[in-house]
Amino acid sequence: MLASQKLIAHEPVLLDCQDLETAVRSLAAASSHSEAALTEAIASMDIDDWETTTEEAENAALRQVFSLLDLNEDDFRFDGTCFFHGTRTLDPSRFHSEGILPLGHVVDRIWDDLHSLIPDRVSAIEWRGHRALVENGGGGHWGHLYRLKTAEPDFHAGPYAFLVREHHTTRLEDNHDYLAIPEIVRDIAGTCDFDLQRIFESTARPYVVKFRTTETSAHLLHAAFWYVHFALRGQKAGYFSLYGHDCRNTAVRPEDVLDVIPVA
Repeated sequence: MLASQKLIAHEPVLLDCQDLETAVRSLAAASSHSEAALTEAIASMDIDDWETTTEEAENAALRQVFSLLDLNEDDFRFDGTCFFHGTRTLDPSRFHSEGILPLGHVVDRIWDDLHSLIPDRVSAIEWRGHRALVENGGGGHWGHLYRLKTAEPDFHAGPYAFLVREHHTTRLEDNHDYLAIPEIVRDIAGTCDFDLQRIFESTARPYVVKFRTTETSAHLLHAAFWYVHFALRGQKAGYFSLYGHDCRNTAVRPEDVLDVIPVA
C-alpha cells in the first residue's frame, strides 16, 4: 500500500431502537433506502384484527413492506444490534468501568450494597448470618427464588436486555419492572422482616444501559419494523416488537457500553 493511501474506517451499522428516530435512521443506513421511503412502507402495514391475528397475517404484512421497498431480509446489512438493559442501581458509573456483569459476578457486591443501606438496623455479623440462612434453605418463598437464580448461573445469570428501549419505560404487563428493582434484590429484600425493598427503591435510581452486540437476525429486523410501525401511529411498543436478549452468563464489555441513560 502506498504511504499516501489511508484506510477509511468502517462505521458499524447497528440496529438501534432507542427511539423512533434512531430506529428509522439505522434501518435506512442498513438498506440504502431513504428514511422517508422506509417510514412510508412500514406505515402501510396493516392487519384486519390485531387481537386475533395469526403468524401468517403478520408475515404477510412484513412481506408487503419488503415488496414496496423492492428488498428482502438479506438486503438489510447490519453489523450488529443495540440492546437496552434496565436496572436500578446505587452506582451507575460501574457500567462504564466494568461493563454489565452476570449475576454470579455481582452477588457478593449486591449483599454488601444492600447492607450499606441499613448499617444502623443490621450489623455486619447479623447480615452475614442472614445471607447464610437464605443460602442454606431459609427465607421462605423469596429465599427459594434467590437460590433458584444463584444455584443455576448458566440459566439465570443474564445479563438481560430488550431490543426496544421503550419496553423498559412503558412496560408490558407480563414483564418484570427492572427499573423498579432487580429481581435478585427483590428476592433478598423479601427474606427480611422489614421493608428493605422500599429502602432500596428510595435510594437507588433507574437507568437503561445501552450496549452493542454483533447479533443480527430476521427476528430482530421484524421486531424493529413493528416498533416503527406502532410508533408512527403514536402507539406504545407492544408484543409485536418485544425481543429479549440473554447474554447467557457472559459479561458485556465496558467498551461495548454505549450509554447509561437515567430514567426520570
